[in-house]
This record gives sequence, C-alpha cells and structure tokens, in this order.
Amino acid sequence: YYNLDQGNTATNLELPTTGSPGINRILNPSIENSTITEFTADGSAISRTTGAPHLGSAELTVNPANSAASEGFYVTTDSVGAGAAGDTSGNTPTYIIASGMVRGASASGDAVMQITDSSGTVLVTSEAVSLTTDYQRLDVAYAIPAYDSDGNSSRTYRVKFCSNTQHNINMLWDALSYDFRDNSTKVDYID
Repeated sequence: YYNLDQGNTATNLELPTTGSPGINRILNPSIENSTITEFTADGSAISRTTGAPHLGSAELTVNPANSAASEGFYVTTDSVGAGAAGDTSGNTPTYIIASGMVRGASASGDAVMQITDSSGTVLVTSEAVSLTTDYQRLDVAYAIPAYDSDGNSSRTYRVKFCSNTQHNINMLWDALSYDFRDNSTKVDYID
C-alpha cells in the first residue's frame, strides 16, 4: 500500500504503509458478468440470478440436489506452495484466505465454506451458519504445507461454497473471494 501525494515533495510522493496488498483471485466475485464458467457445480445446479444481490445487480444461486451434505460449487485456485505469499524459501507458512456472503431463499438450511485438495478431500471447513433471508459472511483459512502427501511442493486447491448438511434450500452467494496471504487474518472483501 502507498499513501500517494504526501506533501508533494519528491521524498514524500510515495510513503509505504503497513500490510501487504490484497488480491481477489476470483474473476467474477460479485457475479456481475454473465459468464460463470470459473465456478464448478458440485452436487447442485448453479445459475446467475438477479433477485436478491448483496452487491451490484446479481448473485449466484445454488440449488442443492438434496442427496448429500456439501452440495454447492467451487473455484480452483492457482497452483501454489508454501511460501508463495510470504517467505519464498518456504520457511513461513502461507495461507489461503477465503470469504463469501450467503443467504437462503428461505430461513431454512445451512451453509459452510471449505478448502479442499484438488480431488475434493476436505482440508478445512468454516463455521456453519443457519440460512436466513439476510446475507451472512463466512470465512475460512488454510495453512498451506510445504509439501503435500505425494511430496509435491506446488499444487492447486478448491475453495468450496456449499451446504453443511443435506437440504434442498436454494443458497444465494455473492461477494466471493480468495487470496494467498502470509497470515490467517481475515481481510475485507475486495471487488
């Protein structure tokens, strides 16, 4: 981050501030673009709708198949290994930080966020929320290990937005994000 134009002198034009810049790595985080191909349905049908957005004019509606828990959709991360957002030698763990806003079509059912490996094995799950007709924020963080169980230092993950238990209540998701960070601190949504 930089504070620009501080005092209008050559030494004060750009003063660094604390923190590291955030990047929302989801390309269509507020579902404003009609193309939703970056989202992969998993045990549900997904569609771009405009009935009750949290931000902008659209949201992603998830219609669970009511066959199992964890029905929803996911985005696949860029390939990353420990150290990608912090110490590039891998001495400091890095994190995947993700968040999303969710509401129900009715005040029933529940929702969570998960980070899984590339085959869908759950690595961490957020706290569950009971769906209401108001948006609620979910957050999840995962410490990226230096190597996975197969010895790979760089790999992709899935950030999943889904039901916690089996149900057939439509979930409306908006303001989606994920980033690679050098700590597990929750960050504000970046559009």
